[in-house]
Amino acid sequence: MTIRKAPSAEDIRKFIGEAPDAPQVTPPSPARVSTPSPAHVTDQAESDADQKSGGVIRGNKQVVTVGFTRDLLPHIDAASGMLNISRAAFINMACTRFVKDVYRDYQNKLESRS
Repeated sequence: MTIRKAPSAEDIRKFIGEAPDAPQVTPPSPARVSTPSPAHVTDQAESDADQKSGGVIRGNKQVVTVGFTRDLLPHIDAASGMLNISRAAFINMACTRFVKDVYRDYQNKLESRS
């Protein structure tokens, strides 16, 4: 089958909206649309990030897709093999450790300023 023309934006939205894990969103009526005040900008950004995160929820985890270069994957597989854990477990462990280190470094930086 050959695609003869690019699908319209409406067709794409309809296709994505019919997916089993698609969020059920109803567009707000024009009367309810408002511009957020500056105090709510951060809350709105966090809410938008939650909506854009996508993925499927399984248990207490959210499944997401992450892309790695072809050069990096053999190293990830070798390191996870040395620890005798799965690739997913290794990536989860590495991300958790990195986030904790970044948070700790940030807290230390704040404490050194005081």
